[in-house]
Amino acid sequence: MNENLAFETIPLAAALRRREVSVASLERVSLFAGLDRAGLAELARRARRQRFREHSVVVQEGSEATSLYVIVSGQVRVYASEDSRQITLGRRGPGEYFGEDTLVDDGPYPATVTTLTEAELLVLAKEDVVDAIEGCPELALNVMRELGGRTRSMVESLKALALKDVYGRLVLALRRVASPAQDLMDVDLAPCERVTQQDIADMIGASRAMVGRILKDLVAGGYVSHDGGRLVIHRRLPSRW
Repeated sequence: MNENLAFETIPLAAALRRREVSVASLERVSLFAGLDRAGLAELARRARRQRFREHSVVVQEGSEATSLYVIVSGQVRVYASEDSRQITLGRRGPGEYFGEDTLVDDGPYPATVTTLTEAELLVLAKEDVVDAIEGCPELALNVMRELGGRTRSMVESLKALALKDVYGRLVLALRRVASPAQDLMDVDLAPCERVTQQDIADMIGASRAMVGRILKDLVAGGYVSHDGGRLVIHRRLPSRW
């Protein structure tokens, strides 16, 4: 026997708990709806847990796409860049995922993903997810639905960039980061995610200075306020700036 080998003894109950956490994490992911518990357990067995510090690069735009990532905890930002400019394509949190593009073609990752907070992710190899899809065709429909929804969202973003002025794009951005249970155009109070003026600028393809001027006017008009780094919408935003 090679005496240099080291083995870690893990109690069976602890090992089972570790696996069950992964299964529970996958059960909350819409992509895997329809996959039976045995299929989820097999994916969980093959999944790899990985922790990332705040502001870590998880995948790089243009790099080889090999894995699907499921967010267990934390928040990530998805963005594309050209030279020194960036545009935010989305922010995702627990129960959501990214890298699904790897399931439909052999191209590279189309965007960079970085962590906004400390994050724990489940990493699933492309081959393992494809195997699951082959055994459960409903998963293929889930992928198609997800890609369809994100394509529609992308079209709306492109329309906004091409057809709306900066203020119109800012209103849409605030709508995206407002509390999901509320519509900032219809309610009296809607707290938003913690976002900086630069975050908003990156979402709408504008300068931070322009975003700052618009928000300053909205604060002066009593439409929004700052609360510990969080924007709060107090009343329906004006149709024009």
